[in-house]
Amino acid sequence: MATNNVLRSPYTGDIVWNEPWMTQDEALTAIKSAEAASKIWGKVPLKERIRRVRQAIAQFETGRDELAVHITSTAGKPISQSGIEIDFGVGKMKTLCDLATEALADEMRSDGGLEYIVQRVPKGVIDIISPWNYPVFVALVGVLPALLSGNAVVLRHATAPHVGAFFAKCFGSIHLGANVPSMNDAGSKLLVHMHTSIATHDWLGTHCDAIAHRIFTGSTAAGRRIYESLGQRAANADLRQPFIAASLELGGNDAAYVHKDAEIATACDFLAVIGRLHNTGQSCCSTKRLLVHSDVYQQVCETMAAHFASTTSGNPMDAASALGPLYRGAAAAEELFAMVLDAKARGARVVVGGKDVTNLGEGNLRQTCVLPCGPAGVTFAPTLLLNAPVTCSAMRDESFGPLLPVARVTSVEEAVTIAADSKYGLTGSVWTTDATVAKTFVDASDTGTCYVNWCNDVHARICWEGLKQSGNGSRGMGLDGFKGLTHTKSVLKSAKPLQISQSLPDPITIAGLDAGLFV
Repeated sequence: MATNNVLRSPYTGDIVWNEPWMTQDEALTAIKSAEAASKIWGKVPLKERIRRVRQAIAQFETGRDELAVHITSTAGKPISQSGIEIDFGVGKMKTLCDLATEALADEMRSDGGLEYIVQRVPKGVIDIISPWNYPVFVALVGVLPALLSGNAVVLRHATAPHVGAFFAKCFGSIHLGANVPSMNDAGSKLLVHMHTSIATHDWLGTHCDAIAHRIFTGSTAAGRRIYESLGQRAANADLRQPFIAASLELGGNDAAYVHKDAEIATACDFLAVIGRLHNTGQSCCSTKRLLVHSDVYQQVCETMAAHFASTTSGNPMDAASALGPLYRGAAAAEELFAMVLDAKARGARVVVGGKDVTNLGEGNLRQTCVLPCGPAGVTFAPTLLLNAPVTCSAMRDESFGPLLPVARVTSVEEAVTIAADSKYGLTGSVWTTDATVAKTFVDASDTGTCYVNWCNDVHARICWEGLKQSGNGSRGMGLDGFKGLTHTKSVLKSAKPLQISQSLPDPITIAGLDAGLFV
């Protein structure tokens, strides 16, 4: 196994990170540091935790430009989009700070002489595994609720380690309490960047007692491995807390439906620029299937083709570049091209650069779709698959790149039936000015999020979860995002002790207790 984590720019091929992996002992020491911090941090009053987290967030604003360069050099994301990710990420972090007081407040009810209180108690150490494609945003979805809830965090950001190190710098320097000047002085760190190999991190998940919850964002296959590890952990009789939860947000094949009354120009602009082509199409919740009412099908296809034709790739460090190289290079491009060939074989028309290239032979078609991007990079020309049959792989499986199948439908009912016929359940969207059509689509959708005249976005004020093979229904963001990272402690209070005869209904008596009626 490699002793170093070596990462290269997907555009230039230059090495952008070359550091040794943590050893198992180093990783355990780091987790113990976080565990020590969590015991102190969890006792800091919520109002003070919020204040200190806000101070740490400010470092993302001052370090924005440098961090954006690291994101672009490592992932190939266009530099303008890297900056936007940080800007929007800061906004979402601040919103989560605004929500924390309400989300973590005690729930109080009373019934007669009894008072019921439900408290939110920090779990301890939250293990977060974050991906490369939105390295700031995806990480903060778990980091902010975890810290605000009183937990410590161990963050594995192996494919965007500069970002992981930046998170550790910002949140790892938060002061823990009046008697503890800083985490480092106490031998403890509130957020630790876990520069661990997959094998080491898998071992930690099944053997490290301090880990109280796991958060993973990535592919469905990798998410399945994380869930399997929970079973292995449960079988480890040496652990004090073998039964922990995991929050999984995985792949998607999100569908958008454009109804006949939609504002076509606005809808297509949003669906092309944000829905499909943002980050070179490499987003879990981007629009990957487009369903269009037959009355406006031709108009939508022509408008989308014009958008795709005008969007070109280039050096991701150039602010004018809209697309960059694919992160996984030639392998990713070949997966997309295989979807093109499959759709073509099933009768779809292939449109690249606004031109119908369906009749090209396989070799020329590959040269049209799979393009060089920089000294070492590969990208994929923005491609539409028109009249795509629902049986083609682009309609059935997740595509990670600027490829979009488009299918014709005759009603919202047909659209939602096709949209729901998927193994994924992350998001869906409907584009209409008719409230009844919107409600029909939303009510029938089986996705964690459903948009109306919007897509490919995550808002901090509402819950975010994936269903079916897009996740395990765990919730991030919103008020519920905090609750999954805490235990509940239920407290029952009586104003004064009651005699047993007064508190138990007839015919139950003390003899009934002796007989074990309540066991």
